[in-house]
Amino acid sequence: MRTPQLEWVVGRRYSDFVWLRNMLRKLYPTQLVPPIPEKKASKRTQRHVEKRMRILEFFLNDIVNIPAFANNRFVEGFLRLKDPSKLSQLKEEGENIKPSGASVSHTETLSGEVSVNFSLENRAYLEEMRKVVPDMERLYKQITRQGKALQVIQTDEVNTLYEMGNLFA
Repeated sequence: MRTPQLEWVVGRRYSDFVWLRNMLRKLYPTQLVPPIPEKKASKRTQRHVEKRMRILEFFLNDIVNIPAFANNRFVEGFLRLKDPSKLSQLKEEGENIKPSGASVSHTETLSGEVSVNFSLENRAYLEEMRKVVPDMERLYKQITRQGKALQVIQTDEVNTLYEMGNLFA
């Protein structure tokens, strides 16, 4: 597997990618982890394997572009470790880690209403979220203000173009 941004080349099996994705989902239950393609035993053509390899490269590139994942020791080990026994050791360490205690689930009613349930059993995770939420709220307000300003500019430009069109009519 080759990741252009980091210029690392690693040889990994499909099961290694499954393990990495599952580790990230376990460690970051509220973070969206990019998908990986399904492994279909019936399609073992060279073309299919090459296509799956490209998709797995996209997966790795997505992972290293998510700050929480890029700095994760399991991602780093997955990309850096060349010795299969050291990768196996890293996998064993990962298996011994307990989930964060946070979980997110949602339900959708027949009328289309979505209810999100967020439970936290891990105090450290709750404290980390408390640090992030004010920043998110501040950014949301800033984006909203900038969006409104852009909307005003766009309206002015449309009106100017409309008036210019009347000059040439």
